Amino acid sequence: TLPELSSERRLELKKVLAGKAEDTKISFRNIRREAIDAGKKLEKTLGEDAVERLEKEVQKLLDEKIKEIDSIVEKKEKEITL
Repeated sequence: TLPELSSERRLELKKVLAGKAEDTKISFRNIRREAIDAGKKLEKTLGEDAVERLEKEVQKLLDEKIKEIDSIVEKKEKEITL
């Protein structure tokens, strides 16, 4: 069996977890920006309404994924604390 984690190590793991989660969120935001920029470049072809729908759909997906990341982080923090 593995020895118990010290409180310092638990804090360190939580910081690493938070950092990784934030890096992931930043990556998702960059992908959102790239998708919206690509849609804007096609605005003349697709039309303004289609680009607007694209932006809303991309934002909706981003919001869902960020909630999912936050949920995973919360669960893992509880595991680390135990």
